[in-house]
Amino acid sequence: MRKGSYGASYKDLWHAVGEGSLPDIDYALALLKKNGSNINLRNSLGLTPLHIVTWRNNIPIIRRLLASGADPDAKDRESGWSSLHRALHFDHLAVASVLLRSGASITLEDSKCRTPVDLLSGPVLQVFGSAQHSEFINLISSESNKVCNREDKRTIAPEHPSVPFSQKFPNMDLGAIRLLERLLAFNPKDRPTTKEALADPYFYGLANVDREPST
Repeated sequence: MRKGSYGASYKDLWHAVGEGSLPDIDYALALLKKNGSNINLRNSLGLTPLHIVTWRNNIPIIRRLLASGADPDAKDRESGWSSLHRALHFDHLAVASVLLRSGASITLEDSKCRTPVDLLSGPVLQVFGSAQHSEFINLISSESNKVCNREDKRTIAPEHPSVPFSQKFPNMDLGAIRLLERLLAFNPKDRPTTKEALADPYFYGLANVDREPST
């Protein structure tokens, strides 16, 4: 394989996004740039390199591809999913945040007219349920450069009942459940600080002042 050839640059890029490291990505991107190739070219399955690393949940490589011109709104050919559709489907919320900061659309529809938020599923919705949908939409809208109006926020939020922690963990102490609910609040602003968490009634009587380090 000739490293400077057009085909070689793509072969190196597909290998890198599939199983390579950040240095592998940098090498492949340098070849791509040298040959004037398109970073949004699709493979035989209709996927772009960004689609693949989104599935891999590899944030450093995702950031590198976005900085090199990867299109966060490019759709795959099978389902019409963008990278944000894929990130939210797999509950890769940190990846979704990176994509949103790069201008990914939260109202882009796939081949079945579903927005990325419609695909949010699994453990996240099982825990937070419908009560947190508007909070979630507000959070991701604030990350995006695109405007999501009130009607968009209402219609793209899927409906899922939350599962109480007391039901998920029936044998857990109620004090521990209340603390867990506070620590896992969907909005980071609603979570207690470390000092506030340690002051929770659940920890009363657990401290032994004789064993605490002195200053």
